[in-house]
Amino acid sequence: MAGPWGRTRDGGVVSMVLTFRLHPGHYAIAVLRADEPVPGWPGGDFMAIVRTAAELTIVSDEARVPPDVRQQRGLRCIEIEGSFALNSVGIVAAATRPIAEAGISLFAFSTWSADCLLISDIDLNGAVRALRTVGHIVR
Repeated sequence: MAGPWGRTRDGGVVSMVLTFRLHPGHYAIAVLRADEPVPGWPGGDFMAIVRTAAELTIVSDEARVPPDVRQQRGLRCIEIEGSFALNSVGIVAAATRPIAEAGISLFAFSTWSADCLLISDIDLNGAVRALRTVGHIVR
């Protein structure tokens, strides 16, 4: 089949076959008040900072997040490999649907050229299994 279409092991059609890369680190999602300045502690080779009218959310290496900051720790990152045009449809849905159907919670976010899923370390094996079951590749 041409394009990102493929089949599951049982012969069912999967909307897209995606390849994921597991980042080696452990991450935390921290939340601060919307009016707080961006602190100096976020860092590492992978982080995200997003401000809305309601809050300032920071994804960072968990070792860099101070203990007194409201946070969820013990997260692993699975990144969809490849770069997709901003008008691509269904990429994140194809990645998150099997994980949701497995009853696993996730935190999804995107950059200009990357789509990432943060999953609790205790749920990582189940999430990887769910992705592989529908034909996706996890490295």
